[in-house]
Amino acid sequence: MTAHPPLPTLRPLLDPSPEYAKWRTEEPIRRVTIWGDNSPWLITRYEDARAVLADPRFSADATRDGFPGFRPQSPPRAPGQFFMMDPPDHTRLRAGS
Repeated sequence: MTAHPPLPTLRPLLDPSPEYAKWRTEEPIRRVTIWGDNSPWLITRYEDARAVLADPRFSADATRDGFPGFRPQSPPRAPGQFFMMDPPDHTRLRAGS
C-alpha cells in the first residue's frame, strides 16, 4: 500500500497550509490521508475543483458508502442540509419548490 501524505491542517493565521501552494504547482490532484486508511483525492486548483463539482459522477452525499468523511462514520444528515445532497433532491430544495 502506498503511503499518502496527511491532509495539511496547520495553517499560518487564516492562510492555507503552505503545502497547498506547492501541490497546486507540482501535483494539483493527489491523494492525502485523513484518518486510518481513508485516502481521498485532494484538488488544489480552482479549474479542477469546478470540473469535479459539475460532474454528476461525483457525490456530495456523505451518507454513501465510501464517502471520504473526516470521521470513520458520517453523522446523520440534519433536516435542511441540502449542501450534502445530490440532484435531483438538492436542485429541488435549492429552487424552493
